[in-house]
Amino acid sequence: IDEGFSNLSFGANGTLVYASATVMAPPNQLTWIDRQGKMEALDLPPRRYRQPRLSPDGQRIAVAVTENNNTDIWIHEFNRGTFSRFTFSPTTDFGPIWSPDNQTLIYNGEEPQYTIYQRPADGSSDTKLLLNKPVDTIPTSISPDGKWLVYTEISVGKSRNIWLQPLDGTSKARTFLRTD
Repeated sequence: IDEGFSNLSFGANGTLVYASATVMAPPNQLTWIDRQGKMEALDLPPRRYRQPRLSPDGQRIAVAVTENNNTDIWIHEFNRGTFSRFTFSPTTDFGPIWSPDNQTLIYNGEEPQYTIYQRPADGSSDTKLLLNKPVDTIPTSISPDGKWLVYTEISVGKSRNIWLQPLDGTSKARTFLRTD
């Protein structure tokens, strides 16, 4: 995922030196670490994994995977040993968040700004646009009762405000905290 920074510098002779994104974010291995600190690599090939999120029931993990300059969300099911692509957007999808009941994933899509989507975790229906504003919105959490989405809105002046969005559609989002 493009994080908005570059790794480059000019040498004394004017030569521009840079490190590509693939060098800065090499393939890595997803690893399970239990409460005693024992580490066990998951039986998945090394890839450019980011933002792994364990489902509340501990049976699945959703993770952003970058391949061929595109990032999509994949789901690994521990019991079945499957690893399935969950999003299929030609743009970047990232930041998966599980609903407390394990039934829904909420995540970011970049179209062109960061927009929030939701989809049943079993893939049984299409993606639904949850929140689309003219500024970047980034989901961060869902309340334990599943009623509220907490998200950050990055406004034009780059202030980051925290908002609460009711997930039942009964009312509009409201500001929780405004900050620079």
